[in-house]
Amino acid sequence: MRSSRSESVTIRGRIETVFYAGPQFSAGRLLNKSGEEVPFAGRLFAREGEAIVLNGHWSNHPKYGRSSKSKTWNTTLTWMPRGCPITWPITRK
Repeated sequence: MRSSRSESVTIRGRIETVFYAGPQFSAGRLLNKSGEEVPFAGRLFAREGEAIVLNGHWSNHPKYGRSSKSKTWNTTLTWMPRGCPITWPITRK
């Protein structure tokens, strides 16, 4: 999963920990499919437990170290009227 800063990277997982979440920026750690914890930061409002796909590049912050710097993200909303699950993809840029 290592990439240089100029290469784009897509990371799928579930948000495990949110260190900071505001309306314009969030930082935290997600757990990917192989069980690896991946730090992330970007222009999104992150919530713990949310399944998410992050698109961006690797960044090395002087204080916090290597993390995925997200440019876009998407998740799904599930609505269950009368017990029938319907899922819509949500994409943010």
